[in-house]
Amino acid sequence: MSGLDNYFISEFIQQGQFANELFSDSLNTIRILTMIDPQTDKAFIAAAVFRVGTRLSAPTDNFRRRGLSVAIDLETGQLGKAAMIPHEGIVSWFERHPNTGKLLTGQQMPHWPDIQTNLLDVANYINQRHQIKYVGWDVVVTDQGIQLLEGNSRPGVSLHQVHQPLLVNPKVKAFYRHHQVLN
Repeated sequence: MSGLDNYFISEFIQQGQFANELFSDSLNTIRILTMIDPQTDKAFIAAAVFRVGTRLSAPTDNFRRRGLSVAIDLETGQLGKAAMIPHEGIVSWFERHPNTGKLLTGQQMPHWPDIQTNLLDVANYINQRHQIKYVGWDVVVTDQGIQLLEGNSRPGVSLHQVHQPLLVNPKVKAFYRHHQVLN
């Protein structure tokens, strides 16, 4: 391996039973959008979805490749309905996985309180060290807990907004106004 250039090698991440039973042909990840509140300089979670692969998106869980975006209730961690990207202008909605038939709506995301606490800690740390105010985090739920896969500084928001516009949250609106994204 010493002769390799421009490679990143990491351990293999095995998703937990919860995600694997829903769809095992992709690594199913949570996308959590964090922002730094301009008033308090503390992180908050603006939105969260569970991305679940389908036969159309495999081997990824990518929403733009027709994977599912499943709403996550920020307070409880309970899953809502799943959306599939519009085909011919129409969003497809599911309570069960379209390929496996496994129930999505109403399921409880494992480790939800730990996920929130850990992500807010990481977002605050990144803000303090590097002044990064806006990150889309990809998290894998394992049987032992969670693994942070990556943080994206320019995350897409369509997979969140298909469920609800981000701007209905006053903190999100204030964040975008402060950073002059909105007038």
